[in-house]
Amino acid sequence: MATYKISDILLKLAEMIEDDHTFVELKEYPEEDDSPALLSFNVPVECERPDFDVSDYESIDACDPNDPVSNDPIAISQDSLCPNVLFSYDEISTLELSLKNSIEYLQNYIDSPYCTRDEKDHYRPVIIAFRNLLPKIQRFLKSQPTI
Repeated sequence: MATYKISDILLKLAEMIEDDHTFVELKEYPEEDDSPALLSFNVPVECERPDFDVSDYESIDACDPNDPVSNDPIAISQDSLCPNVLFSYDEISTLELSLKNSIEYLQNYIDSPYCTRDEKDHYRPVIIAFRNLLPKIQRFLKSQPTI
């Protein structure tokens, strides 16, 4: 059995979840010549949806945990999924409440006579980012089964 980075697997599964898939077929292909073993991710045929053009998800190459290259940090951008943080539903609810409170507080502050022009210019994009994130969290919480 080959070894794979957990973060690579989590990111691939998150991509499939983002595409609204519930099931995955995993297939491992053995090492060949100079190519490492690989793990492929596919949507099972019986789970394909007619309204969704099933993407061909990239495979993940096996790695050697003792190889320094395998331990390099993953390349990320600001909008990359973060495979290192997993939240409970309670924590996500806390984040939702924190966003609501932050939006209200910041809006009240920039509307006050004490807020300088520079502060208003700084906080307006922050409020917009919070307002854009809040519905995403709320949609997620509404879509989950009640516990």
